[in-house]
Amino acid sequence: MKTELTTTTSTALRIKASQMIKNKPKLAYLVEQKKIKEYSPEEKSVLNKKLISDLMALLNVKESLSNQSRMFLDAMIIEDYKNLTYGEIAEAFKMGVRGELKGIEMYQALDAVIFGKVIKAYRSVKIDLLSDYFRQLRLLTHKLEYEQKEMDKELNIKDVEQTLIKAWNNVREYGNIDGKYNSMNFLYKIITRENLINLTIAEKRQICNDIIELINRRNKNLPRRERKLTHKPDGSIHPAVKVLCENESIKLFLQKFNTEEDLKEFINEYY
Repeated sequence: MKTELTTTTSTALRIKASQMIKNKPKLAYLVEQKKIKEYSPEEKSVLNKKLISDLMALLNVKESLSNQSRMFLDAMIIEDYKNLTYGEIAEAFKMGVRGELKGIEMYQALDAVIFGKVIKAYRSVKIDLLSDYFRQLRLLTHKLEYEQKEMDKELNIKDVEQTLIKAWNNVREYGNIDGKYNSMNFLYKIITRENLINLTIAEKRQICNDIIELINRRNKNLPRRERKLTHKPDGSIHPAVKVLCENESIKLFLQKFNTEEDLKEFINEYY
């Protein structure tokens, strides 16, 4: 039931996300374009020239700009509006022509003063036009990420179940756990983190001490080159011994279940 609910919820969220992308405001696309500051000096020179030419055509400016006016506009675009996109600036002037910028009247003229007023008015309405869209998008993204984590968790549960059952069968048949399982360390962390094994620190230490004592007894009958290390040079327990200690703890946990069905039932109820 949980899996079906999660899948249904995720499907609904993805449909909504698809609809939002389909109905994405034009301005949102323009805002996400490459920023002016991200272009090379050569690219800026070419794009500035094109932008100014397009704006003059939009405003029906007949007289060409003086070199000084063009230099001022170039400098403003590159320095003052470097965090905008060329698409945004073009759209801002179109909004002005359509009468969508409060307090702005467009004339057949283009200079640094007019340019600054249009962009200032555009920036004031930009937040209002896009805030709701991006707020909904962020909320939807968070929901999708949460649902994805839930689905990943369910997949991890299946992995844990398969590993537990495999380890349980090994304990039943051979009386121990094969430390070669790649997921044993992961499984031990899951079991201890979720308090599936109620072992005190003293009990865990005793398990390791018993294993170390067993290894030392066996080492006495082996040539020095064949003896297994129990500790690293710094005195800490050798990683191979840690694996044996963890596996012994898992073994104690698995021994609580008489049948595989008991184990499966526990996993299903617990998760």
